[in-house]
Amino acid sequence: MITGGERADAVDWARLEHAYGSAEDVPELLERLRGADWEEALDELTGSLLHQGSVYPATLAALPSIVDTARDPAAPGRVGALWMIASYIRSIAAGAGRAEAYLPEDTDVDAFDRESRAARDRVGRDVLPLLDDPDLGVRAEAYGCAAHLVDTPVAGDAARALAARFDREDDPAATVALMEPLLRHDVFDADDLATVVSRGDDAALFAAAWSAVALGRDLPGVVGHLVRLWPDHAPRYPGDGAGRSLTLLAGIGARHAVPVLDGLRAAGAATAGELVDGWTTVALASRSAADRALGGLLDLVDDARTPAVVAALAQVVSDVPARLGEVCDAVARLAAQAGDTDVDLAAHAAVALFAARDRRWVGPARAVVAGAADDPMVAAGAARTRFSLALIGFPAHRNETAWAARELTDLAGRAVAAWPKSASRWVDVLAELPPAAAVARVAVAATPAAPAWRLLSRLAADHPEVLTPDVRALIEAAPAGEDVGEAAAWRATAHALVTPTDAPDAAFERAWDLCGGDEAADADLLAVWAKRPSPALHRACLRLLDGTARVSYPGRHCQLVAARAVADAARAWPTVRAVVDAAGLPLVEAIAVAERLVALDGDLREEWTALLLDIADNGRDSWHGPDVWAVAIAVEALWDRGDLPADEAADRAVAALHAAIDQGFASRVAPVAGRVLRAALGARPDLRGHVEEQLAPLLDTDTRVSSMEGLVADVRLRAALTV
Repeated sequence: MITGGERADAVDWARLEHAYGSAEDVPELLERLRGADWEEALDELTGSLLHQGSVYPATLAALPSIVDTARDPAAPGRVGALWMIASYIRSIAAGAGRAEAYLPEDTDVDAFDRESRAARDRVGRDVLPLLDDPDLGVRAEAYGCAAHLVDTPVAGDAARALAARFDREDDPAATVALMEPLLRHDVFDADDLATVVSRGDDAALFAAAWSAVALGRDLPGVVGHLVRLWPDHAPRYPGDGAGRSLTLLAGIGARHAVPVLDGLRAAGAATAGELVDGWTTVALASRSAADRALGGLLDLVDDARTPAVVAALAQVVSDVPARLGEVCDAVARLAAQAGDTDVDLAAHAAVALFAARDRRWVGPARAVVAGAADDPMVAAGAARTRFSLALIGFPAHRNETAWAARELTDLAGRAVAAWPKSASRWVDVLAELPPAAAVARVAVAATPAAPAWRLLSRLAADHPEVLTPDVRALIEAAPAGEDVGEAAAWRATAHALVTPTDAPDAAFERAWDLCGGDEAADADLLAVWAKRPSPALHRACLRLLDGTARVSYPGRHCQLVAARAVADAARAWPTVRAVVDAAGLPLVEAIAVAERLVALDGDLREEWTALLLDIADNGRDSWHGPDVWAVAIAVEALWDRGDLPADEAADRAVAALHAAIDQGFASRVAPVAGRVLRAALGARPDLRGHVEEQLAPLLDTDTRVSSMEGLVADVRLRAALTV
């Protein structure tokens, strides 16, 4: 372990790692940080040593040299060095020292976290003297370093040094930089605010008021000061424009920013678009502010009239379902005003109304198909996707579609005719609808695209009754397209199922070869043909069951289909075991297949239980670090099998959930954890107090659980964890 006190020339950099592997490049970059091209060196050092807020063994080893540069009056890169130090201090405060996914496999995480915090305290003490540096740029950056030393052993010294600077700082820019650190350390009160007002320094006053609201400090008059000074100062503090300033304030201050948003609207000091972003950010940051934020957005509807306000309403109302009617009325009104001219607004309105199961979605949806050149992009929660997919929802969270099957089928038909290049996406919409002859007719119109032939094949295999004589005739007459590849394979399959042949072996082999054969195995194709068993199909399945897990997820899914089709435990088990062991997306299906095989051969039970325990104990690797979802799935499987007691199952589920939160994947693990917890409490009601205590930090707080999916993910997480 590097102690953090070694100098760069005493460090064995080759044995250390940063974000991009070996740290051998660090000494040269540290030297360049002291030279004329320090900005380029700063970019490279930040990217490798503090990549997206992470820290590494090489980061700690580099800190002494970075501090030396910051303290050297002759070094051109002093400001950059201090910026890196501030970034390091913020990262440690955010828990980067415990981010196991970014550390070498053999790292003792507890020891590394202790050392990273000790290193933070050392560099904090080292830079405090720079609060008095004659270079105003250095002073300003040093203030930034001191700002995040709250709740550290250095906090007292930092607070006293900052308070002393309040009386001595005479540079306007440095004074602005001093305001937030003073407020973070709680050494700035109402008297100090009055002093800033008396000085007539509006820039410092704005910074003080902004920081007070952001940090929830209840100082008199700060909202009034912010609103009055907003037009002149928000574009420059904290930087990147007035809109960015408001979004940052709303995100950090959360519910404390509500009076500011109200004041800015009343004074006309912010644009409608800026206020939409502000209210959305408040709702994203604070559970208790969701209702107020929704009201603020509804007040903006007639001013904004943009897709952004519709997307914001659709997102925030998920946490205020009692006001869904108000939101639908407002969105429908906007859609009517847009008419046939604003297809972007119409698309967002249609998606929002459809998700709410409001039949007024049809008008704007048809306007989109009639007026857009192609399937447009739509904001869907924290992401953007095509209009077609936004209507039905993402695979993990599909919208209910049966209630609007007739209208969706009609819309898909219009879209296929209007946007031939996007026909495949609309077949995905059709695939979510109840089987019907009308669905098949639109699918035929979407040929020769492969998804259309795929859907027709599924209908022929599972619901032949919907393929009426006229539909069968359309299938026979549909254009063939390419004579090789996926589309050709599915066309051959559809024709073989619609017009059964006496030679199923030859028909299967032709379709299989057209799709690429064993090397390009298609799970869906194999599953459809498995409903018409043949010797050729059996031989293909046996070839896929080779005792190894394929590299790709589609390949593994195909192996699982083969295992189901063969239903021979001795032949299928080695491959299924390998697929389970590899984890990843096929894991749930793989566990289901494995359970079938274990039921056929009880001698496999002990090995099967040991494998699940290994996954539950040790997890599996994934591109983003440990696969905590796999851990949760294994725990659920063990519970279902009766191989875990209720208390252990509950504790393991909660542990997996907390680990997933650290990775930003809580919404994926929460449904699994919730199922385990509800089942465990059903068996052991006496565990309820213990479980509720463990979940309280997640549920009994105003702060949403961070996720890449935004507000909706937090709503789903809380619903999943209602035990």
